[in-house]
Formats: sequence, C-alpha cells, structure tokens
Amino acid sequence: MMQDSITRRNFVVGSMAAAACASASVALAEDVAQWDQEADVVVVGFGGAGGSAAMSAFDAGASVIVLEKMPFGGGDTEVSTGGFLNVTDPEAAFTYIKGVAAFTVSETDEDWMQLYLNESVGMTDWVLSFCPEGTELIEYGKAQYPSLEGADSVSKFKIYPQNNEPTSGIPLFEALRSNVEDQRQIPVLYNTPAKRLIVDNGVVVGVEAIQDSAIINVKANKGVILACGSYENNDTMKRNCLIGETRILGTPGNTGDGIRMAQKLGADIWHMNGAGGCAWGFECGEEHQAAARPAMPTGGFIWVDKTGKRFFNEEKMERHSAFLGVGIFDTVTMTYPRIPMYIVFDENNRAAGQLVDSKTGFFGLHEYTWSADNMPEIEAGWILRADSIEELAQLINVSPENLAATIETWNASCESKEDSFGRDMDWGRPIAEPPFYAIPTYPATMGAQGGPKRNTSCQIMDVEGNPIPHLFSAGELGSQWGIMFQPGVAVGEALVTGRLAGKAAATME
Repeated sequence: MMQDSITRRNFVVGSMAAAACASASVALAEDVAQWDQEADVVVVGFGGAGGSAAMSAFDAGASVIVLEKMPFGGGDTEVSTGGFLNVTDPEAAFTYIKGVAAFTVSETDEDWMQLYLNESVGMTDWVLSFCPEGTELIEYGKAQYPSLEGADSVSKFKIYPQNNEPTSGIPLFEALRSNVEDQRQIPVLYNTPAKRLIVDNGVVVGVEAIQDSAIINVKANKGVILACGSYENNDTMKRNCLIGETRILGTPGNTGDGIRMAQKLGADIWHMNGAGGCAWGFECGEEHQAAARPAMPTGGFIWVDKTGKRFFNEEKMERHSAFLGVGIFDTVTMTYPRIPMYIVFDENNRAAGQLVDSKTGFFGLHEYTWSADNMPEIEAGWILRADSIEELAQLINVSPENLAATIETWNASCESKEDSFGRDMDWGRPIAEPPFYAIPTYPATMGAQGGPKRNTSCQIMDVEGNPIPHLFSAGELGSQWGIMFQPGVAVGEALVTGRLAGKAAATME
C-alpha cells in the first residue's frame, strides 16, 4: 500500500490548480482535439467501489482505465473498518432493512434495497474469491438493531487481521488493488482528478481530467462509472446539507466532484442529508485534513455538553449515527448545545494508553502516527490540560460549578457502581487525579451518502427518471442509504454496486 505524505496545504493548492484548468461545465465531443487515452469503460475513483467496478468490467470483456484523484487508492473503503454485510435470507433481511429505514425521513427505493440484499447473499464467498489464498474472514457483529423483525438474517464480516495489521479496510482494498493492477494489469492513473464529462448528443463518451497540470481527454467507448465518493470534504455542500458542525474521518479526496459532473447532465439528487459512519472526531492542527477518532483506554472519562453536564450513556450511542444524537438545536440559546461536546478525563486515563483509535480513519492510517503516551499531542494543544477542574472548565468555556458537580456525581457513581444514565460501572473509573484533560469533540463522518440516484443497473437517472446514456455510479456517490443504516452496508454497497456497474457498463452497445 502506498503511504504518500499529503497535507491540507499541498492538497488544496493542487486542487486549485486543477480547477483553474477546467470549469465544471460539460465538455462536448466535437470540441475534443484528440483523445489521450481510450478504453471501453472509464472508472472514476479507485476505492472499494471503483476497484470492484474495474474488476467486473474487465471480467465482462471490456478494456478499462481507472482515474484516481489522490496519490494512492483506497478511498473510504480503506480507512473504514473494512466490514461488509453478509445476508443469509434476503426476504427476512428486506424486512429488517426496511425497519431500519423507517427510523429516518429519507426516501427509499425498495427495488434497489431488495436487489442489494439478494446480491449480498454469500458475500463472504465472493470476497474470498478475489483475496489471496489463506485469507480468513471473521464475523465481528450482527444486526445493529436486534429487536427488529428479520435481524437474524444479517451479520457483519471482515478480513481477519494478520501480522498486527490494523483492523481497517486495508486488507480488503489491497486485495482489490492487486486484482486490478497486478493480476488484470488495468491501468490506474493516480493524481488524475476527473473534471468534466464529455458528451456526444447527450451520450457520455469520455472524461476530461487533469494530469500534471494539463488537460487529458479519456475516451469511454461503452460507459463511464463514477465511483469517486460523495461530498464530505466540500465545505459548502456540508454547510448546506449537514446539521451543526461536522468533521471528517474519511479520505479528503471526496469533494463532490461526481455530484457536480452528474448534475450538469440533469441528474436527480438524493440523500444529501446522509452521513455514513458518523462517529466522533477531534481536530489535530490545521495541517491535517482529517479528524482523529477518540478511544479512551479506561472507563475513567465522561462526555459533557456546553453546560458542563453529562447527557447520555457514553457507551451506548450508536457510532454510525452520532450526529442524530448530538445535532439538537436549542431555540432558546440559539446554539447546538452538544456540538462540540467534551471528553473529560484525568491523568490516570491519559497514562493508560493512546487516546485515539489509530486503526481506522484517514488521520490514523495516512497522516499521523500517534504517540504511546499522548504527551506530544497534549503539548501541541490538540488535547486541553489543566491542573484543576475549575481551570479546565474555563478552558472549554463551561460552568465551573456544573462541571465540578458533574464530576463529583460521576465519582460517586464509580463508588456505588450505579449510574443514572445506565452505564456499566464495572469499567467506570473516577476522575480524580490531576492534571485533568478535555477533548472538544464533533460529529465526524467517514463519508457522506448523497449524490445522483441510480437504477438497478447502476445507471445514473435524470430528474425525469430516465437513465443518462452510458453514465453509471457505484459506492457512496448517490448511495441508497439515508441518515440511518445497518453498519456494514456501506462497504457492502461499494462491492455490490461496483460489481453491477462494471458488468452493465461493459455490455453497453
């Protein structure tokens, strides 16, 4: 796996230079002076969806070129936990997934939902079919909402980590990458962001991209597959579509490029309020593009809101939908009282181990290696430190009286083994040993779900419900999932839609 160093500064500068070379408008085939590259199928984006699409199109007899914006592939698949959904009974799973979807106000497509679940039957066998010999899968979870009907029909699997590998999507994407580049010899053009779709009489026939600060035109004889993620690193789109303040755990390459390109051709857009895998994260200096995800080494911590009070069982909030739990707007104070919220702990917790999950997320896997004792990060100001509770309260701008009372109540709960929020106090530890610490923490998403709708052949649909000729999508871009979903369906959807889109594009006339 390529681990190039990339910073916020050089990524933004590079993106601005690329933007200067091409506008967001559609390019016309009649204006293309020459085709610099040519293939039957052009895949935009090289993550789990793009890798699956490239394999599928190639195996269906098409020649393929992949364009990747970043210096390396992987996308959000690589920096996720790498888990995917396996289905044993698609009819029961359909009942269960419909039940999960009913929790939200998002539009759903039941035909697509059923197709996805049918394609997820035996997903473990298909994943093993392209993994290296000897690869093992582990079942690491089941239905997130076990009380719903049909919950027994789904479970979550991922590749068993070997040789102290992180529990991430790295092994899964590396298997895809090897199949694409090494075994099938499909060319992947890195550092080559797609900028415009090229059309001929309304039919998508290619992609205009930027390579080495110059425009290149890549011809697609059969179809273009947009597998370039959603918009979570586009600040304007985030402000317009997501509540509160959201930080990013996933790849910085997902800036809504595919959404803009598809919109130019009249694509119908949905699920722009959906944020997949939304946990919590905190910022670590301006030089880093992605947030770090907190992970406390002991039970000696609490989370408080802007009033300095606890408001939930810290162990029970479903991490894929964290923004639903904290994105509450107070119309009296005119604030989001839980954004940010603050993780508060003491010296004993600090000394017990790393305060972050360095196994997933772009920050931990690509940008920074966290120290063993957390001290360099504290000295850098990423984690706030104070000698007293009162001083800590002033640092995070909460009521000293409230924070002191909250910690006093917590410490009493540690003694009595009973917590008013129902937390398991066998793991609870008092917050009593100075210095004291706090981490300002925000909803942090692995990836947004919004984008163009697709039909069951993964063709992108226009606002009148018609497929845009020879234009397909896969993965997060226009995902069928809205603001709440069963964990494991995001990576699973990347694999399923990539497989379907590749085959469909390869068979176009």
